[in-house]
Amino acid sequence: MTEKNKPGIIESIIYVQVGAIQLAKEVIEHAEEVGEALVASKLRVAKSVGKFTIDFGSREIEAFVSKLFGSTNEPVFDDEVEEIDEDIMENDVESIDANSLAIPGYDSLAASQVIQRLNDLSDEQLKLVEDYELSHRQRRTILAKLAQLSS
Repeated sequence: MTEKNKPGIIESIIYVQVGAIQLAKEVIEHAEEVGEALVASKLRVAKSVGKFTIDFGSREIEAFVSKLFGSTNEPVFDDEVEEIDEDIMENDVESIDANSLAIPGYDSLAASQVIQRLNDLSDEQLKLVEDYELSHRQRRTILAKLAQLSS
């Protein structure tokens, strides 16, 4: 830029403010995606565990009361009890091993290398990667990309 084309102090202040607003907007949008990715999986697990606990406790109380006061001809357990989210129960987050992921050498890859491979995965494989990443390194770029792909 030549001296003639250089912005003055007032223009520079305006440019900085506009640039800062744009950067803040992008950071906030990214932060929302990352926050959602971090919370959504844990919330599903918590809901499933809570439901399981209530259902199990209800059956135990019914069995105890039945034994205490004598059995009746009525069934103790409700056959209509909703099933626990099988996906959550089958894929215990803590027991996921990097070798079970669809991306070979996952732990040795940089986030940028992982992101390049995510588009080729099924929804189920993406869920496994998300659960693994949340319970291990929690890399924001990967979690944000996973959130974007699941939208």
